[in-house]
This record gives sequence, structure tokens and C-alpha cells, in this order.
Amino acid sequence: MKNFNLTRNITFHEYMEGMLPFLARRMNWNYFNKLDFQEQEQFIKRATRICQELQNIRDWVNREFEDELNGEELKVQITSGFRCLEWELHQKRSGKSQHTISAVDFKILSSSLEFNAEVMKMIFEKYDKTWLGGLAIKKPTMRAGIITSSGFIHIDNRQPSDSQIKAGRGARWSY
Repeated sequence: MKNFNLTRNITFHEYMEGMLPFLARRMNWNYFNKLDFQEQEQFIKRATRICQELQNIRDWVNREFEDELNGEELKVQITSGFRCLEWELHQKRSGKSQHTISAVDFKILSSSLEFNAEVMKMIFEKYDKTWLGGLAIKKPTMRAGIITSSGFIHIDNRQPSDSQIKAGRGARWSY
């Protein structure tokens, strides 16, 4: 399928492939290509909805750090967007992942892992208060006091429970 933008900065192929291994990407495309036209339209609508939220996060981060960035823009990289059921089962997972419906894992790209980790923490703290879908953070990995990986953030569009709606926040966890 020809690539196209879901948002100003995020393409359909980024959502479908992320940083997944070749086999996962192939399984994702096989799944999508077997959908009929209406199912593909619904799939693209779900993808657009979660990617628009990711675009909102990217835009917010760039506004927040405008002075520090000196006219540059921070980029957001999808590490894992859609993951078809076949891939989930192949990986010996339950198959109930929100990635089979509408979810993204992402990280911030800059020249500094420390800065990336700081930005990710700010994103999590901001969205923790109001996001009704699922939200998780993989905190930075450290060795000998040095950040070796800035981690990632997971967001999804799962339906919150009544108690989560009352609390104004959806499912939360960390890796």
C-alpha cells in the first residue's frame, strides 16, 4: 500500500511498522491486506485517532521546549504501533494487547538520552492526570549512573471503566 500521512508528521507505514522485526511487519501487512474496504477504513480511523494524540504530544513538547531547541523540532519515533494478533501469539503473548486495536509505544529523539528521559517523564506526568486511555512508561535504563536507554511511553485508546472516568484517568502501569 502506498504510504500516506495520518497526521502532519506521522505516516501510516510508521504506525504499521514502527521498529518491529521484519516478520512482525510482514504479518501486520498481511492482516491489513486481508481486510475488506470498510474494515480497512475503520482500521485507518483507529490508527489516525491514536496517531493524532501522538501528534498532539509532539506539538506540546515542541512548544514546551521551544527556547531550548533553537528552532529545531524534537521528533517522536514510534517503536511499536499496530501489532496483529498473529504476531502477538507468535511471541507467546495472550493476544489481548491494545496494540491489536489502537496503541503506540514511542520515544523522543534528540542527541541526548538524558534530555529524552526528562521529556518522557514530563509527558507521562502531564498525561497521567487526564488521559482516559491506557498510559505506561518504561523508565530509563541506567548503568553505573549513566542513562543507556531513555525508555518509552505507551498510549492506547482503551475504553476506561466507570471508576476511571470518575477519577479522570485510565489504566496506568510502568515497565
